[in-house]
Amino acid sequence: MPRFSLRGISYVLGELRDIKEIPALRDDPSLLARVRHGGFHHWARADQPVMSLAREAAEQAIARAGLGPEAFDLQVITTFRAEKDAPQEHKDTLDLGLPRARVVELFLEGCTGASEALRTTRDLMEDEGLQRALVVCTGVAPTPEFSRVYDYGLAILSDAAAAFVVERDAPGDWELLAVEGVTTPGLARTHPTELLAGQLGVVRQVTRAALTAAEIVPEACNRLVMNNLALQACQLFASRIGFEAERCWFENIGRIGHCFASDTLVNLVDAQAAHPLPPGATCLMLSNSETSWGAVVLRRGTEAL
Repeated sequence: MPRFSLRGISYVLGELRDIKEIPALRDDPSLLARVRHGGFHHWARADQPVMSLAREAAEQAIARAGLGPEAFDLQVITTFRAEKDAPQEHKDTLDLGLPRARVVELFLEGCTGASEALRTTRDLMEDEGLQRALVVCTGVAPTPEFSRVYDYGLAILSDAAAAFVVERDAPGDWELLAVEGVTTPGLARTHPTELLAGQLGVVRQVTRAALTAAEIVPEACNRLVMNNLALQACQLFASRIGFEAERCWFENIGRIGHCFASDTLVNLVDAQAAHPLPPGATCLMLSNSETSWGAVVLRRGTEAL
């Protein structure tokens, strides 16, 4: 079986601002207090189209991996939803001067885009014998800015993009041990109490599947990173799968808010920069939406920069 690794993980954020600048929070002190209680303090807003951030993140990933344009067989881009001018924006983003790379676009209504893009990339590379792929993950926050507050403060929606290189049978910053996903469309139509109960069940299911595939017991996994939801929700999910606070990275909840498909990648990079894991250590990346969960297990590469 081929082995896959990740290199050059890069991200670009919009301008960081205080959440009190969001009209819905500025005009509702009680909602602002609730959101701050959830750990949110700043959010990222891009003045340019978010796809411009995606292009910048992609260029950084290629440069960080030290690769030339001829090196890529595949390019995968995923986004939460399309902007009104998305066709031209996507064309500009995808035209990165990679002459050999076939382009695959994923449009996902949910925040599990990074794990789904990685799973799609791995499967295509394995099935078709491809050597190297560029993956770009982003999401377009709704407008007007009143809509930046999601589900009464469960998340604050930010503008960001992330990108990384996937290689086959080559050393990298992170070795891919497993990637799993669970889709539960019926949960979106349930009562909030039933939705939470269902989510708690699914997070255990997808975590068990990923760690089993990686041949790692939960106690041996060194770190957990997740989507940047309200701190209490993250703590509840982490507790349900047996991760105590010392193994969790939640610091970016307050710093950047929720960045759709980019969250777990941003958190992976920042957690490693702040508290480096040694070669051989493992990290579980969890992402979720109302109707899906994604789980990725990575092992720190022995030749990581």
